[in-house]
Amino acid sequence: MPRIPLTSGAYSASSIIANAQRCVNLYVEANPQDSNPPVPVTHYPRPGLTPLSTPPSPGRGRGLYTATNGELFAVVDQNIYHIHYEDDWSWHLVGTMLQPGTVPVSMADNGSNVLVVDSSATGYNIDISSGAHVFSQIGDPNFIGATRADYLDSFLIVNQPNSPNWYCTESNSMVFNALYYGVKTAWPDNIQTVIAIEREVWVLMIKQQVHVQSR
Repeated sequence: MPRIPLTSGAYSASSIIANAQRCVNLYVEANPQDSNPPVPVTHYPRPGLTPLSTPPSPGRGRGLYTATNGELFAVVDQNIYHIHYEDDWSWHLVGTMLQPGTVPVSMADNGSNVLVVDSSATGYNIDISSGAHVFSQIGDPNFIGATRADYLDSFLIVNQPNSPNWYCTESNSMVFNALYYGVKTAWPDNIQTVIAIEREVWVLMIKQQVHVQSR
């Protein structure tokens, strides 16, 4: 069978008349032209995935987070684990969240504490300053729940679920100050999440458009 000199990745075009070939589990690498290769490109197989470990109790994976000190945390169902990826990938239970859920869990840290939120009114703190991973529920009355957490310039920022509000901690702290609070007023819909990008807070929302047709 003669060699087929494929020239690029093979992916179906919008019109199968123009290009009906398909590339499955292969990636393309161009061959140096100055070496006079028999074909312009080579298709290599995808390396695949290697299972490293499994949680002690199988369940729904809701989040993975690498803290700024390099430690890896995972949330499976209501359980929060610390994974020892440096040696044997063993899982160690840090704590259990109060409310069951299926939505993704968000985590962010300020170098000393990891803030864990799950789109409910309850939040959690993992102390990573000493390596003991002390787990506790946030009892600050100014914490009113969060969908997502992020870090910006020593502050942990969050948004209140199902509301136009967002707020943050005090600098390098897990204390929530009632004055560190903002409300989105440009549109009446709720904030979906807040993200720290290039030392700015981006407030994301879904603008709802209503079309009214008169007769």
